[in-house]
Amino acid sequence: MSTSTTLGERIKMLRGSASQRQFSLSLGIPQTTLANYETNKSELSFSMIHTFTRKLGINTDWLIFGEGPQWVSSEPASAGTVVNAQTPETPCMSGETVANGSSNPGKECEQLEQIEMLRSELVLERRERRELAAENRQLNRDKAALLQELIELKVQLARLEMSQKSRGEQGEGSC
Repeated sequence: MSTSTTLGERIKMLRGSASQRQFSLSLGIPQTTLANYETNKSELSFSMIHTFTRKLGINTDWLIFGEGPQWVSSEPASAGTVVNAQTPETPCMSGETVANGSSNPGKECEQLEQIEMLRSELVLERRERRELAAENRQLNRDKAALLQELIELKVQLARLEMSQKSRGEQGEGSC
């Protein structure tokens, strides 16, 4: 692999035809984080490098530098599929594996993937809910401050109007 590709381009290659949403859920990260990695707006932390290499079965040097073989094993995972590099018997996107002796490994794998996807979605939804709640609290504080400022401005306006009215009456009475 050529070193002329960027880290973001290599991550896009790993994602393959999978959607950003699907791929990010399988990795357990927000879609925006994946998008930032792919556009080189964010750098991978050590833990994310570990996650990418462990779940995808790719070579760390290839991921970081674009050097060396792409895959740890001789068999590449299909693009966008997350595997468990330690037990590649029947890989699932969730990183779980199903024993080869299972009566229906495809169905079990699919169920594990659905569970992992739902779990990831739940984590993201909870995070978004907390962020929205914090934003709503801040908006309510801002609203209260603006209402207080409005009241103070109305009081000032009323005082100015009274002051002008009394000046006007004083000016008429002195003529």
